[in-house]
Amino acid sequence: MYAYDATNLGTLLWSTSQNSSRDGYGSYAKFCAPTIANGKVYVGTDSESVAVYGLLSGGGECTPTPITPYIQVNGAAWEQASTTSAASGATVNLGPQPVTGGSWSWTGPNGFTSASRQVNGIPLSTGANVYTATYTNAEGCKSTETFTVTVSGRTGTAITPYISVNGGTSWTEESSATVASTTTAVDLGPQPVTGGSWSWTGPKGFTSTSRQINDIPLSTGANVYVATYTNASSVKSTETFTITVQ
Repeated sequence: MYAYDATNLGTLLWSTSQNSSRDGYGSYAKFCAPTIANGKVYVGTDSESVAVYGLLSGGGECTPTPITPYIQVNGAAWEQASTTSAASGATVNLGPQPVTGGSWSWTGPNGFTSASRQVNGIPLSTGANVYTATYTNAEGCKSTETFTVTVSGRTGTAITPYISVNGGTSWTEESSATVASTTTAVDLGPQPVTGGSWSWTGPKGFTSTSRQINDIPLSTGANVYVATYTNASSVKSTETFTITVQ
């Protein structure tokens, strides 16, 4: 037996299988419809019993499950927070926990709704964007968490990509290059040179916090390195470098 939110039939509030040791009714009596009376649901069974469902003991009180908020901005690491600031054009994901054991519903600006736990690439506009997550646990108790993403409208600093092949002193303004397998070294040196901080990700778990990375690890095929620059206003911008080894 299932119970759904009457205002959103995509939200499951409770089912007899969520806590079957407590709520399972045994063998269902075929063609015997459940009966609702006095705020309870009565289910006839072939297990020599009648199952009665209603509010839990203690006056219907139950314990809501705490929500742990997490936010991810521009693909960076998840942060345990319910508020954050982001630049215009940023990609923001919201991923509260717990991961399993209940159901989720969301409301947000401009009629936004979702029944997923994690919502990705949420719509954002300049100013405060407020999203509310509601979690319904296995006992039917609801808890809520409000996420506020403030968009400043600030823009990130443009990254100018530069590549140097075989350790030469000449840098080429480009973000991709094709090299032979006999190439001795490829260096990546994006700009600006000063004013902020850098971080890199690349193949096989490569990371760096240097602006210029020298003699990058390469293998046959496409080698993709992503540079992230955080300017003095804490606004991030990214540039992707692709080095293809023939």
